Amino acid sequence: MKLISGLLCAACMLPSAVAAQAADDTAGSEYPVPLDQPPLVDDWLPHSWWRPIDIVSGPIDADAFDDMVLVLERPEDAPEDADWPRGSRALFILFRDPAGGWRRGPLVPGLLPCATCMGTLSGITESAIFDLAIPQPGILEIAWVHRRYSTKAVRLRLGWQEQWRHMILLTDDVSVINPFGGRSRVRRDYRRGMMWVDGQPKSMRPEYIRVEQVSADAY
Repeated sequence: MKLISGLLCAACMLPSAVAAQAADDTAGSEYPVPLDQPPLVDDWLPHSWWRPIDIVSGPIDADAFDDMVLVLERPEDAPEDADWPRGSRALFILFRDPAGGWRRGPLVPGLLPCATCMGTLSGITESAIFDLAIPQPGILEIAWVHRRYSTKAVRLRLGWQEQWRHMILLTDDVSVINPFGGRSRVRRDYRRGMMWVDGQPKSMRPEYIRVEQVSADAY
């Protein structure tokens, strides 16, 4: 495991020449000033509890500055935080401010499945492999494949709501491969109140689900 500072540097530090040019380009504008140092997860969370294993950056809230989304993993059991054993994963969002600093956003333990609590997908390939992306401003996509009683591929699409200044679950897409044959797929659009079960549309009650309420155990 790399040091946190090194990992975050790789994600958000620019070469000095590029940073200098960025400073010239943004002087007197509404863009944030360049960072002197990258943020450290230690500034908000105990290092022994959570360590970053993946990072993406892009605009999440409505200010158009590049924010940061991290996947964290519990490196060892923490008796003082026993709800999340070793291998548990969390989503953590940091918002960048106009001054070039960082503001803590939500920490959501359990949004991704635990890495060590499930069987392997095949051979030594770990369960709960995941993907994280910000495909457009205000949208965060999280996908994973895991095996518990069956093999599931899950994709979540979350969106920023400026009116309430938090993220909500927009859609999910779940494909299931059963161990004794057969597969199924369910897609849900929570704002429209629609779902598709193996391609067949059905109505459902619209729901407003904050990111803090989303859990991998629900899948």
